[in-house]
Amino acid sequence: MSAGASIYGEFAMLMEAINDGAPGLFTLQRLVELTERELGAVAVSFLEQVPDGSRVVAASGRSTWSIGRHFVDRGDRSVLKTAPDRVMELAADQLPADIAGILSPRGIGSLIFTEVTLNGRMLGTLFAYFAGPGPSTPEQRGGLRALAGLAAHLYSHGRGLPLHQPPVVPDSPDALAVQRQEQTRDLFITATGHELRTPVTVIKGYADTLADNWDLIDEKERREAAQRLKQRAAELARLVKRLLAAVGGDGSVMVGVGPMPFELAETLRSNVDELPVELRRRVRVSLPDGLPKAVGERATVATVLSELVTNAVKYSPGDSPVEVTAVAEPASVGFQVADRGVGIAPEHVERAFERFWQGERFWQGERFWQGERSSQDGGRDRPGNPGVGLGLYLVRRIVERQNGWVYLRPRERGGTVAEVRLPRADVGPGEA
Repeated sequence: MSAGASIYGEFAMLMEAINDGAPGLFTLQRLVELTERELGAVAVSFLEQVPDGSRVVAASGRSTWSIGRHFVDRGDRSVLKTAPDRVMELAADQLPADIAGILSPRGIGSLIFTEVTLNGRMLGTLFAYFAGPGPSTPEQRGGLRALAGLAAHLYSHGRGLPLHQPPVVPDSPDALAVQRQEQTRDLFITATGHELRTPVTVIKGYADTLADNWDLIDEKERREAAQRLKQRAAELARLVKRLLAAVGGDGSVMVGVGPMPFELAETLRSNVDELPVELRRRVRVSLPDGLPKAVGERATVATVLSELVTNAVKYSPGDSPVEVTAVAEPASVGFQVADRGVGIAPEHVERAFERFWQGERFWQGERFWQGERSSQDGGRDRPGNPGVGLGLYLVRRIVERQNGWVYLRPRERGGTVAEVRLPRADVGPGEA
């Protein structure tokens, strides 16, 4: 392979698509697929830089499963550091144990990688994986450098890239700890103030009605009001449980006994049965027998599932199903929640996990996408889409503290797919 006309010809088509309004992430994914094909690799991934490490935002081949995974920057991963315009090569057994454990079950023997930079700023790292032990050819290394340069050029066009806007991180560990505590406190106050407002108001309304008008309403109306009180109180209890499960110190576990092996399929089925009836009637469950056990906090699956199903229902037609299915890989197991709604624009699949970010419906061409609107700008008052944009943010916090990951993607036939991954119980620690 050579970094010749074929690469630049295909990239020219990608740039033309960008100029015509194609989202940056969509084009980055196509670039990753081009890299795999041109280098003869079995997988390619692009990890965008985030404040405490990196996150897989585009992947192909045997690494597609990893999209959305967050890798924390640790000292033992210095072997994965490189420099601009330099291609590094490693055999799989030279990698840190947790990374090697990810690659070995997928038949990957070696990898080459290089930084993607723009105007001196590191954007991320482009990885290409090979089945053989190496070494790579000069053409493969040259091709990777050329494609990394094209990725940087893609970022220069914007269109939703970079996906992550890193905040200013204090340079002192103590200052960072204080910042995290303040963020957690702010999160809890905001979630409590906004998300508890509606159920508390409704409960108070029914209670006031019964207390002030007991003798003026008949037995049937009293029973109906009591039933509504019971229903709203149950919803309030679930909401409080969700908030307590999601908010804790610096992200540590507040409830339960920590990650342990559990039957994911059985847990999902029971959690679907406990969903509010307006959600449960829309859900279609298809889970295979013999699904491997997951390692995580079983009690939090209800919270994660409820948030994802609620989101799917919110952005879907009233008569369309929401499908819950399972996924399994050599070292991870999880589930998908798929809807047939308005879909999500590729440039918003990461923004959706930010605090206070919400999607809204708008026309683009001849189809609906979820658009961008911050609840801090009044989005929370938008009719038909209640909430303050904390659901997916909480989901990601819950899942990632269990060494798992979650991501969104547009569904091929319209709609959105949310996928949650957790480590499998039948593989070693750190291998997921």
